Amino acid sequence: MHNGVQWTGRLDALQSSAAGIVTYANGARYAGGTRGGHRDGVGVFTGTSSLPFRERVGEFTADQMSGYGVVYLNDGRVRMGQWKGGVADGYGAVYNGLGKLVEQGLYAGDRLVTPLTRN
Repeated sequence: MHNGVQWTGRLDALQSSAAGIVTYANGARYAGGTRGGHRDGVGVFTGTSSLPFRERVGEFTADQMSGYGVVYLNDGRVRMGQWKGGVADGYGAVYNGLGKLVEQGLYAGDRLVTPLTRN
């Protein structure tokens, strides 16, 4: 354990590249690819009640969601699409807790900038 972070996997992999499980001091957990001790590659990041999400599933780079991913929010909504630096960036969609489409389109900096509508 280092700074409240517990690593499960090959110890030498913590500083190189490998799959592992990381449990953070606040109770959050990550299982997936790592590089240099950071979330990197495909993985699942499970949050806590103090975070706005229950789970982030997808591609990570330098601890941030980057690439394609799905985020399950604590309020029941689901955001899926493209991410860059931890925020929605590219095509994405949001569904409510019942699976109904709430919004979709192109995002930039976590904001919907070009909504797509149904014909």
